Amino acid sequence: LHSFAIACCMHTPAILVGYQPKCEDLVESLGLQSLHVRTSEVNAENLVSTVESLYDSIEEVQEKQHQAVLRIQSSLHDFVRDVIRVASG
Repeated sequence: LHSFAIACCMHTPAILVGYQPKCEDLVESLGLQSLHVRTSEVNAENLVSTVESLYDSIEEVQEKQHQAVLRIQSSLHDFVRDVIRVASG
């Protein structure tokens, strides 16, 4: 999970083998569901298919990652501004 999040921040496509519901939540929030494989569905065929799909659309995936990171950064900046405003009274 953490390595997938870091990869997204670096615009490096990766596949997340999801082991908890929070993994699926992350890929959904980023709009990168195609890069998620549930542990219950992991097999050679499924992983190869996912990797091939990733390579076929790598530029699109990188752009989605970039846009997702920008959205999160913007949300965090807004949150920090609100915290500072409230703390300043």
